[in-house]
Amino acid sequence: MMQGERPDGKLDWMYKPIVKTLSAGLNASLRTASESFGTFDPAAPYWTIRESVLDQKPKTVSSPKGSIDCGEVARATATLTECDTFIFVGIQCRPDGDFMSALTTRGVHTIYYATEPEECSYTSGQVTEEWHYSLANAHTCRLRADSPTTQRFVPPGYDSSLDILILGEGADAGPCQASAVNMLMSYSHSPEQVGPIEQSLAASGLEMSMHDNVWSEADMRDLLLSQCMYGNVHKDPAQPVLEAVRLATLLSSGCVVISVPAFPGDEEAYAGLVDFAEAQDFGTIASKRAPTAAASREERRNNFKSRFAPDKLFEDAGIHLLLTSLTGRARLSVAREDPA
Repeated sequence: MMQGERPDGKLDWMYKPIVKTLSAGLNASLRTASESFGTFDPAAPYWTIRESVLDQKPKTVSSPKGSIDCGEVARATATLTECDTFIFVGIQCRPDGDFMSALTTRGVHTIYYATEPEECSYTSGQVTEEWHYSLANAHTCRLRADSPTTQRFVPPGYDSSLDILILGEGADAGPCQASAVNMLMSYSHSPEQVGPIEQSLAASGLEMSMHDNVWSEADMRDLLLSQCMYGNVHKDPAQPVLEAVRLATLLSSGCVVISVPAFPGDEEAYAGLVDFAEAQDFGTIASKRAPTAAASREERRNNFKSRFAPDKLFEDAGIHLLLTSLTGRARLSVAREDPA
């Protein structure tokens, strides 16, 4: 599993909800797959998961996963065979279609995890599968007539490392505040997008607080400890693709989330977890949620956990069955090479 990194070193943190879900889901699915063949041994697992961050500027970004140059993707994948699965996450350092096609033709099960709104990056079967954080993305890519690629909805899910914000640090710090709706601004928005939200909140006696400096896990934890309510607007107003990556962190922390309307399938997937409303109605929704925002934090976290636990997401997406099939294929390949 590989991902790229930007020169500013921020992408690894931004993709963390995706990578955490993929790692947890893969471990659960691979255990299920191995057990189906009676081969699971924690000390010697049948599958090994390797993660790498591909850095455009070698040695400038420190990561516990290791760091290699974008140009080294070919070397890093040179030994992959039909017994391997290759997952690439995001647009940074993304291999081109010819490169992925060559891997796929070699028998590698190739998967691209799309991270941009309505992104369908590969055509004509260049990759075996594309995985999406949004049902809007998956729907768009399924409509393409030129690609037989399998499309799966695999959104970032529940992150157990954030439990401490509710059960540990959060309990010590006291209840979070619900006097403002907080907007995480990792990209720019026009006044036309956020102005009506601010006016609606003001009419209900609430504030809108903008945050454009949250670029680390520590900064995010500090914000989540102190604030209960968050708003969401789309990266591109013309594309109502739900920002599921940031939502995973907020919902894992039991926060109230209010979003502008999104693709109907995404609204259905997050029904009961996210309040969807027009910008002018944010104030009405927020004023209803504010009185119980702190007290019901653990309940909201549990609701998200029950529906978006990584192993459940992988089972719902059919990945348990996929990896069982790939395990069987790999065992046959090994048996052909070593009949003994």
